[in-house]
Amino acid sequence: MPPPAVLGGSKAGAQKLAWIAVAARQRRDADAAVGNLQHHVAARCRRVLARCQPTTSKGQTVALVAHGHLLRILTATYLGLEAVDGKLFSLDAGGIGVLGHERVQPVIAGWNITPDGLADLVK
Repeated sequence: MPPPAVLGGSKAGAQKLAWIAVAARQRRDADAAVGNLQHHVAARCRRVLARCQPTTSKGQTVALVAHGHLLRILTATYLGLEAVDGKLFSLDAGGIGVLGHERVQPVIAGWNITPDGLADLVK
């Protein structure tokens, strides 16, 4: 996965992590030959979230673009759930999800947003 791109400031000072779900080829790495086990994907998601933290802690927004299945596991990981719980989050092709915080609690600030709807959300 490429490094996250900074989009700009966040709404109302909240820390937000936005991404766009797009079709992407499965990553060709060492574990692709045996399939991506959910705990391997969750470990990668934790590393991505850790890389985003210095940016989001400054109140900036980060955009991640990935396959919808990975983004569902990333959401579960962000919320402190197990990777298998990613199945609870239905994400349409091209749907946009926004993760944020309410006080210190990680939350889903928006889900299955259209590109037009995202413009209103991150103003």
